[in-house]
Amino acid sequence: MIQITCGRMALFAAAVATLIGMWFFDASIVNRWFDSGEKVAQAFAVALSKASNTNPALVELVLLGRLHADRAVVVGVLMLAYLSFWHFAIQALRGEGISLTSYSALVVRVVLVLALAHGLLTILMFSQPELMKEWFAGHEGAFRSVLRYFKLARTETFLLKALHLQNFLVTMEMVFLVSTAWSILMLNNKTENPLLVSR
Repeated sequence: MIQITCGRMALFAAAVATLIGMWFFDASIVNRWFDSGEKVAQAFAVALSKASNTNPALVELVLLGRLHADRAVVVGVLMLAYLSFWHFAIQALRGEGISLTSYSALVVRVVLVLALAHGLLTILMFSQPELMKEWFAGHEGAFRSVLRYFKLARTETFLLKALHLQNFLVTMEMVFLVSTAWSILMLNNKTENPLLVSR
């Protein structure tokens, strides 16, 4: 369990570090990544609205405006890229051939986890608005307390007021929860390779 959580956190940190580094190197590339993420999020909003018989514009407003699904898509793809590199590196070190079947299962799992996490959050936004409001407010309050304690007023303006980092972290928390639950389920059922699940 600890290994699974640490692995997820390491992948997330690597993805965020990549975004920051690429932004300093060439911000236009990062902008194009987010444009692509927005298109994917919009397509998912349309599919989710049809499945739930909900106004597509309302679903898109929640997914992109509140949950920042476009950012989660970009971070998720970067995490998958690092996970793929690690997967193939482990196979090479073990002297094993590249298994496209296991890799395909890995990609499908990442896509499903992202879709499930955003689907659940969207459903909660409509069915449990008070709970979600408290969830978001709790993150914002905790961040604000820390930043004000260290007198980081400009950082507060940038992270909380401009970027709304607290909203994105709520989304990533749900991704971690769904991913961890999936991994535990697969380990208990022993239907997957534990080496793949633990990453």
